[in-house]
Amino acid sequence: MIISTVCLSTNSYFMIGPLGALTLAMGVSLFYAWRDARLRPPRRRTRLYQCRECRQVYEDRRNVPLATCPQCGAFNEAVRR
Repeated sequence: MIISTVCLSTNSYFMIGPLGALTLAMGVSLFYAWRDARLRPPRRRTRLYQCRECRQVYEDRRNVPLATCPQCGAFNEAVRR
């Protein structure tokens, strides 16, 4: 039975440790970033409205075509999504 030995230079031995630690740190940070992004609730986009009656600008997070103005109660369409 022939056993092959791998000869590495001295510089290679000194590079294995830091590269292994760096790879491990990057892997752990990517795992936690992925896990946190998966567990975080999705952001809801706010819509910007401007009342036609009283000219007040307000936002609403609900997904409705018309939103009531908090000041005068008039229905308004979204200006910006």
